[in-house]
Amino acid sequence: MKSQKSTINFITFSFIIFLALMILPMLAAAQGLRVLTNGDERKFKTPRGHTEYQVIVKTSDVPGAGTDSGIYLTIEGYGVDKTQNVNLGGRLLRTAEANLNESGHRNVTFGPNRARKRNAAHNYFERNDKHQINVIAKDVGKIRSIKIRKNNWGAGPDWHLEYVQIKKNGKSIKFDVSQWISNRTYTFTNENKLYTNYTVEIYTGALSGAGTDSNIYLTIEGYPVRGRRVTRAIPKVRINGFISGNAFERNQIDKFVLKKKTYFEGGISRIIITSDNKYAGSAWYLGWVRITDHGGKQTYFFANRWIKSGKLTAVLYNR
Repeated sequence: MKSQKSTINFITFSFIIFLALMILPMLAAAQGLRVLTNGDERKFKTPRGHTEYQVIVKTSDVPGAGTDSGIYLTIEGYGVDKTQNVNLGGRLLRTAEANLNESGHRNVTFGPNRARKRNAAHNYFERNDKHQINVIAKDVGKIRSIKIRKNNWGAGPDWHLEYVQIKKNGKSIKFDVSQWISNRTYTFTNENKLYTNYTVEIYTGALSGAGTDSNIYLTIEGYPVRGRRVTRAIPKVRINGFISGNAFERNQIDKFVLKKKTYFEGGISRIIITSDNKYAGSAWYLGWVRITDHGGKQTYFFANRWIKSGKLTAVLYNR
């Protein structure tokens, strides 16, 4: 009797395993997503309506750029088509996410750790790191945009992403990002080529108490262009969010990149710096601001003044 019961249990267990092996691939296909493992290309047939994407992710070469968070990518076409959320990896993933990637991640790292293969839930997205992930997902046609988000896990989860490049059917599209990715979803479009990168450097003076924790805002204005009455401007933006760590500390240079569609044909004429005067010790001694456009042209604005209660705005002209 005991032997018969063991036989029945064995048959039942075998049947359950058989069903799992049959059903799980169908569920994965229904999700419209597959991340290829080494050698998987030879035995995996691309489902109808799907295609292979080669996704190359480059982390910037700036201090603190790396992250341990899990990173997710969605690829969007010009219509309503889009892929499922693609889990690109990361050291700190939920257990289920890590198990999913173990079944299908292929990462090849370039640069300092050239050609080192990495498994899921390991140390991706380190400073100046570049790696490629091959993904089978829904074919969205011509790629218009991507969405990037992260689970924001771990100490220092912020991530400075330089670019994402996607190759499909022999064609390549590159999304230049060059910014910090924090706790929200970011959208980058194919029209990013219309944008201009402005590298902004701000020097806080060396005087005692020069630093501040207040929110600092920047407006950039250009010279009038012949035939136009209105000057181009980049409206006031809060710049604390572009800087990782403690910004505007004494004798410190803070550097960040503004990506804007505005291009100043005649050059930058002036900038406006404003403080919201929040928090204790809000007075701030601003030394200078340097702005470099995408062509390498640098414009200096010298302040050497306190921005504090009673005079919270500094208008600085190109000299």
